[in-house]
Amino acid sequence: MSAPAIIERQGTSLDGPVSQTTTEESRHLSSGDLDVSSTSLDDPPDVPVVLPRENEHLRAPPPLPVEKIRLPSKETWPDYPLLFRNSGHCAATITDAEGNVQDPYAALPINDPNTPIFFETRLFKGRALFRIDDLSPNPRPGGRGGSAMAADYFEGRKRKMQVCVQGQFKERLSFDQVYSGQEFSQRLKNVPAKRLVSWGFSVLKSRLPEAFYADLFSAQPFFINPNVTGSKVVRADAPGEEPDIGDPNIRERFSSHGGADFKPSAPPPAEKSATKESAKEAAKRAKADKRAKKLDRKANDDAVKARQKAFGTHEALKSRFYEPGVVYTFEYFDSFFRVDSFTIDLTIRKLDVCPIAGEQPLIIDMAKNLDTGEYLWKFEMWHARTLSDDSPLFAENIPAALDQSSTQAPPSPASAAVSATDPASPPPPAPAAASAAGQAPPPQAPTGPGSGEPAGQARSRQRNNTAVSGGAAGEGGACGDEQTEETLKVAAEELERAIEGGGAPPAPAAD
Repeated sequence: MSAPAIIERQGTSLDGPVSQTTTEESRHLSSGDLDVSSTSLDDPPDVPVVLPRENEHLRAPPPLPVEKIRLPSKETWPDYPLLFRNSGHCAATITDAEGNVQDPYAALPINDPNTPIFFETRLFKGRALFRIDDLSPNPRPGGRGGSAMAADYFEGRKRKMQVCVQGQFKERLSFDQVYSGQEFSQRLKNVPAKRLVSWGFSVLKSRLPEAFYADLFSAQPFFINPNVTGSKVVRADAPGEEPDIGDPNIRERFSSHGGADFKPSAPPPAEKSATKESAKEAAKRAKADKRAKKLDRKANDDAVKARQKAFGTHEALKSRFYEPGVVYTFEYFDSFFRVDSFTIDLTIRKLDVCPIAGEQPLIIDMAKNLDTGEYLWKFEMWHARTLSDDSPLFAENIPAALDQSSTQAPPSPASAAVSATDPASPPPPAPAAASAAGQAPPPQAPTGPGSGEPAGQARSRQRNNTAVSGGAAGEGGACGDEQTEETLKVAAEELERAIEGGGAPPAPAAD
């Protein structure tokens, strides 16, 4: 098996494709050819940071036009300062528990285990649940209660966020086709020096799977890995046997697909006696409970590590499949990223993500078919600090001329399936014709390099998008201060110490 070829970036431009050269020698971050012991900030490695396999779908789609984003006013966000919603790049149908279709871009619920998000795309049908710690209640009309309803999940844990997705695949896909992670439609700003990022990757080298791909310096940055190795917990159950998505203690069960199952290391602790127990008996029982929970966590972590090791190579990933008719549960949690403030908590300091991301969302969770670029699901999160009040991304600031054709809904999974599988199908009706027929006009086709859009129009559109995001890399966004290399160096050292404690991907984070 040959590892992915190095893509060495020679230059980037928003006006056209990136100029690239490919080395004859194939290398990868986890291939063992980089001597980490000799790597330092003053002696950067010779290999470039950008190491993707040759696939146009590694990157996010081009930015959506502003009239397709249409963010609601900050004052209406029920979980202010956060807004979670379905991404405009994902043709998903969102419904309530009774099957009533909802606005696909409305605010999604957070921290409510009794109200999961029901969604369906052409490739997947299921539900999702988000939990965020340290989120204050929103006192505004229509505001929600913050993290109060998630207290039972975060109590006694270091975790700061959790995402759980559960459902069934509608097509058979290999583990090497379905990827998750972070991707951006626009260039990042205030990105640290390439040598610093390269050093950071070298620190993480031994912890990264073979199928990890990253490029932080292109016009559409990303870092992704297979969903089966990136998830903290994975289950495969027969329909009706799956755990409740709101269960705060979902355990690994993946031996049927070549992984491992959680096996309790100790019998369940004895229930408290109905008769009054002495203080000594109560203390003894509490100690036994604590030990049992600790052993259970270790047993589950062992099962997770066994799965991640089993699928650490492309060959292993290609040999196994997600099967229709099976209920899969994917849980991801994190102990470093503070969603409530959009900062990365490294104990002694917090790194602000806002000046780096600019006026674009982060991905709360996604899964996409890397062979086609089609999303199984993609949920995004916006933070109020990343958006100026006069941002054209807000629906109220979109000029009327642009707003006339911006209210169409995304295609249903059924119509998306037709267009994706039948190239000879007739083109969709024009917006005016669709309106006359009483139908919602179809979404705008992708634009930009590789889409067939004329170069002049692409450059004009990209200049507009650059103006929306606040300019090229290195300029400040709506929220703030530029982070210096020295700060990031200290942060990287803190991250290295955290990794030594077992908190780096893909190994399970601290419970």
